[in-house]
Amino acid sequence: MNSHLVFSRSAKGIEELDTRRYRLTAELRRVLILVDGHSTVGDLHKKALVFNDLEYSLESLSRHSFINACKATNSAVVGPGQHRAREVYQDSTKWQLVDLARRVLGEKQADVISKKILTTDNSKEELKAAFKACVKLIRLTMSEEKADSFFKEGLKLIN
Repeated sequence: MNSHLVFSRSAKGIEELDTRRYRLTAELRRVLILVDGHSTVGDLHKKALVFNDLEYSLESLSRHSFINACKATNSAVVGPGQHRAREVYQDSTKWQLVDLARRVLGEKQADVISKKILTTDNSKEELKAAFKACVKLIRLTMSEEKADSFFKEGLKLIN
């Protein structure tokens, strides 16, 4: 996971902290408490030295819509070379596409699409190819309407 990525709590995440409605495990709840919309994944690693698998917890919280990837920090683009900046941008774009898939397709149907997007290389060409393959898969297995919606909104993210 990109150490410059920043997560924020979603409405569902805030609701969980307020009411415990979704009954998260203690470890997931602790990680959710740490997510503040400002700290990078690298910062969270420093704060959570005793947590067994912070990145797995962040992925799980994201997959279940308790948190959303909101940005990559500027420090990532100021460093030497533009390669790192592109990598941070692509990683952030991947998470935004995963969030989009969940909104358009629903939690269960978005799993296959999310895995395809997240396992793609961090090049813009590879991400575009994976995105097109996902649109085609949605069109074939779900519906034209969902595919069109995912395509229109996703195109804005990857361009």
